[in-house]
Amino acid sequence: MGKYDLVVSSGPSYTTRREAVSQQMLEFLTKFPQAVPYIGDLLVKHMDWPDADELAKRLQAMVPAAGAGQAQAQAEAQSEAKGHEIDTYNAQTKRLVGLIDKLPPQTVLQLLDYLSPGMSEDRGAVPGPAVSAPGAPGY
Repeated sequence: MGKYDLVVSSGPSYTTRREAVSQQMLEFLTKFPQAVPYIGDLLVKHMDWPDADELAKRLQAMVPAAGAGQAQAQAEAQSEAKGHEIDTYNAQTKRLVGLIDKLPPQTVLQLLDYLSPGMSEDRGAVPGPAVSAPGAPGY
């Protein structure tokens, strides 16, 4: 017959691809443990345990939502900015309350428009005695 050259190399022996994947994932997670909360369910899914699929489903329910930390930080920043706006508005309001009796109503409205554009329209009537416009009933 003939002569044949045969080269044999040995490495880890796995009976299933599932075992190989779980071993590689374990090696990855030992080098990058911060990923466990995000992919731990996938690792367990590839383990050769009884009820591994059920455990993987339960772990998947615990996986943090992608970007949840960023969304929370953004919401906190927006809340802080709103708080600053409210503080500024309250300070301006206190100053105006101290001046309201000393200024004519039209000046008060102009100040409101300057500080918060459109605010005087939201407030309704001009403070002070009711004045009808020319041509309106009761003029």
